[in-house]
Amino acid sequence: MKSIPKIILIVVLFFSWNFNSVDLNFRTEIQAESSSNWYDADWNYRKPINISGSPSVLADFQVSMTVDTAVLMSDGKMSLDCGDFRFTDSDGKTELNYWIESGCNSPDTKIWVKVPFISISGTTIYMYYGNSSAQSVSKGEKTFEFFDDFKDGSDKWIGSGQEYSTSNTGYIHVSQTGIGEVFSSLVSNVIGSGDFKVNLKLKNESSKKYKDCDYKYELKFVDNENKETILDSSSYQEFTDKKYRISGNDLKLKLYSYAKGCEDTIIKSSQASYNDCEGCTCKGNQCPCLNYYVPNDDAPLCPEGYKEIKYYCENEDFYDNYLKCYGTDCREYRECKNTNLLTYVKLWIDDIYIYKYASSEPVTIIGAEKKNDGSFSSADLNCDGSVNLTDSAILMSFWGKDPSGAASCQSPDINQDGDVNLTDFSIMMSQWAAF
Repeated sequence: MKSIPKIILIVVLFFSWNFNSVDLNFRTEIQAESSSNWYDADWNYRKPINISGSPSVLADFQVSMTVDTAVLMSDGKMSLDCGDFRFTDSDGKTELNYWIESGCNSPDTKIWVKVPFISISGTTIYMYYGNSSAQSVSKGEKTFEFFDDFKDGSDKWIGSGQEYSTSNTGYIHVSQTGIGEVFSSLVSNVIGSGDFKVNLKLKNESSKKYKDCDYKYELKFVDNENKETILDSSSYQEFTDKKYRISGNDLKLKLYSYAKGCEDTIIKSSQASYNDCEGCTCKGNQCPCLNYYVPNDDAPLCPEGYKEIKYYCENEDFYDNYLKCYGTDCREYRECKNTNLLTYVKLWIDDIYIYKYASSEPVTIIGAEKKNDGSFSSADLNCDGSVNLTDSAILMSFWGKDPSGAASCQSPDINQDGDVNLTDFSIMMSQWAAF
């Protein structure tokens, strides 16, 4: 039984000797290889981001993640403005577009990255930081299918109607005084074809002074056949975060407002009290004295804001435009009309970002930090003071598996690339000690 360990020892020693005899500078070459897949030597840290859970292959897909930038900043590893964030593809070098949604120095900074390819089995990208002189390259326009924060004005919309603007926010406004109809709209450039999730902020304001007046405010999407589908027509007094799902071909967003003006008419009456009408009685259901009635501006019957249109009397039995009776007494009747009723709608839209939809969103797990210092973690996985067969056994037990659950003193993912593979074994051999 004692011969088995000796055989293992001989085999290990052989490979160890052969390993070093083939190239005495293997460790240096491993470090050089590590540098070759490092984004830039000016960035001091990186972490692998493992993406999984996709039900199908995804291409140019926007993935969100939450990063604790507060800890990184308190440790002095990140710029206070998050300007040193960089993301790369699985090769560690090819830069990816990203956008920071929420603010820095927070335990839950939300970041979106556009990933070129996500397989069903998952993929790994890298997050770099630790360069105080770097400037931010966070760009929503390059990350999403459609993006508009209106900060510098926008040329991504076509406006029509009474009033519209794309300066600071998307904005449309309609107002109508009295009878008439007006509208305004903003239509976006083409977003694309397929299934999408829409995130944006909405706010609106409206008023009508009479029941016969009317207005609308609507957020819609339009397809390649100009079919319009209403996404939202609710009231939001303050900017409110909203999410929608849209699908179709050559899709666009449309902001629409409409106002229909009107007039209000009321009838006022009083008993005739002027000299030429005193004692006037109905004669054949007519009040002849009102033919000569002169309005008394000191005692108007029409309320404020209403305009006097004509005089007449009326009862259930007889109708005439000017002369009516009430019972047996003549009455003064006035038709009062308000033609200055204002109906208006204001609608704002802001912070729009639209990304591809998947029935199951990919899940991101951020791995261990790797420092760009030209060295690797210790291969003494059980921390017994030497690198030996026990460490090799630990490493082999995690071969090709997720090393995050390892109970060993040191992670078997020696080069901290998110996987346990031949590179880790090679590093271990380079640190092999006598046993």
